[in-house]
Amino acid sequence: MVEILQARDGDGYVLRVDLRLRPSPEVTPIALSVDAALSYYESLALPWERAAFIRARAAAGDIALGTRFLEAVKPFVWRRALDFGAIGEIRGISRRIRDHHARGQAFGPGFDLKRGRGGIREVEFFAQIHQLIHGGRDPALRVPATRDALGALAAAGWVDAAEAAALVRAYTLFRTIEHRVQMIDDRQTHHLPTGAALDGVAKLHGLEDANALLDLLRPHVLATAASYDALDPEDGDALSFDRDHLLAQLSQAGFGDGDVATQRIEQWRSGTYPALRSPAARSALEAVLPGLVAALGKAPDPQGAIVRLDRMLARLSSAVNFFRLLEARPALARLLGLILSHAETLAEELARRPELFDGLIDATALDPVADTATLACEMAAGADYQARLDHVRRVVGEKRFALGTQIVSGASDPLAVSAGYARVAEAAIGVLAEATITEFSGSHGTVPGSELIILALGRMGGGALTHASDLDLIYLFTGDHLAESDGPKPLGAVLYYNRLAQRISAALSVPTALGPLYEIDTRLRPSGTQGPLSVSLEGFARYQRESAWTWEHMALARARPVFGSPAARAAVDTVIGDVLRGDRPVRNVVADAIAMRAEMAAHKPPLGPLDAKLLPGGLVDLEFAVHMMQLETGLGLDPNLRVASRR
Repeated sequence: MVEILQARDGDGYVLRVDLRLRPSPEVTPIALSVDAALSYYESLALPWERAAFIRARAAAGDIALGTRFLEAVKPFVWRRALDFGAIGEIRGISRRIRDHHARGQAFGPGFDLKRGRGGIREVEFFAQIHQLIHGGRDPALRVPATRDALGALAAAGWVDAAEAAALVRAYTLFRTIEHRVQMIDDRQTHHLPTGAALDGVAKLHGLEDANALLDLLRPHVLATAASYDALDPEDGDALSFDRDHLLAQLSQAGFGDGDVATQRIEQWRSGTYPALRSPAARSALEAVLPGLVAALGKAPDPQGAIVRLDRMLARLSSAVNFFRLLEARPALARLLGLILSHAETLAEELARRPELFDGLIDATALDPVADTATLACEMAAGADYQARLDHVRRVVGEKRFALGTQIVSGASDPLAVSAGYARVAEAAIGVLAEATITEFSGSHGTVPGSELIILALGRMGGGALTHASDLDLIYLFTGDHLAESDGPKPLGAVLYYNRLAQRISAALSVPTALGPLYEIDTRLRPSGTQGPLSVSLEGFARYQRESAWTWEHMALARARPVFGSPAARAAVDTVIGDVLRGDRPVRNVVADAIAMRAEMAAHKPPLGPLDAKLLPGGLVDLEFAVHMMQLETGLGLDPNLRVASRR
């Protein structure tokens, strides 16, 4: 086949054929099995081969088989958690091309249209680097043609539209002139000719002479080179290995006392941490250190930031990808400095799951999180129950980390972020409750004419969580409490829903391989820890109307159903509304609240002068004041404190 295509005879030839992009071309046969190719790409392939596959398609032969093969290698090409070492490798290819083809780098006669600085290859690499960074999360970017790829990147907002249009114009011109050059003697070349031959190419393009052609090409070459150089900036000054010089560099960067930072950097360079033992890890460290030190030096607490980074690196199993990400996205180093200065909790999460930082390459990470229904759709994945638990933890971890970063960076209103935390938690409750009910009903069936309701109170009920909030939940069920389930292992309704509630609490709280999810607090249920975990709606209503204390009614003011059918939620809302409007024991609400607040102050005093929650006049006092007014007047009955206060 190759011979037929490229052998020359009296009529010329058909096409030139290049087989060097097959796996290990120096040792493999021309044709190899699909399984052998897949094995290679899963274990031995080099990063630049990923970029090559962006432009792969089944072109001849068994098209269906070719398409299946390309589907099979998609996970190799398009990765959700990006290996930024691959981006560095592609950039390295460009540098090596520039060095190896030095003669064709300078613009003018003899310029290499394909490999030259600002030429065809740099337009292609510009598009492919962006595709590899973002295509793992956005399938719309996985287009093979360079001009189409630039258009898709511009449409998605990853590349400036004007810059993409300029690159498309440059690419079209470069390819056109390349064709003109190759029309002369049918030569496989990419170099502009010199001398009179360049005039010939110019005239083929309808121009007067070589100077006119060079004038046409020059602005496009310069603009392309500038775009690519901005993507791949020259390396900055490395940090010195000399202790005195390093101290001076750190002091200049903003570390007042450079001794602590110097000790940490020397320890990293020694390779004592597992994540920094390999040469690749230490090479990645050196590449990112100058920018990282500059960013941390500008942080509010440079010393604290570098100490927390040290604790984080000590816990990582691998640091190469983390460093490559910071190298590829210098702006993230500044964000990391803010996280390490202000948010030890986020730093601990990064140490456990460094891939969380990958999510910040997407500009939408600093946008408000979606509505609850959209979040639930994103979480509803996983082939089995355990996979669903892990997937929800993965998504919640990403969303909570992004929300925490919004707080630290000042990118969003903290109250909007707190509402986002609550939406994420509500979606997780809904997805895991549904999954648990499905799993549980396989053994025990369902209770006819009955369903589970999950009631949220406290911050969750008010739709305003913090990063560290637990979830105050009450489990209720509708229908006859004497009924029995209809499964292979039937249970009475009370036992059925108590066991189901235990399973749901475990699904929401037990750590898996991806860590814990939420702390669950069920102490606000009727009779507290002495009562059953789940109670019937009828029993709940009776307790609130006849036996609940003032503090329980104050807690009820921030209650809202977060799981259950619309009819069941409406029934719960009716009970809560009736109780808050006066269908309850007559008590001195103000006196009870004052006594309760005094007892709280005695047993749980403020932690310091900035304890916004427990200080006099702080959040607790605000909540007490609102809830007292709600119970006294029956007005402003909304679980959201801001809404309630306005009413």
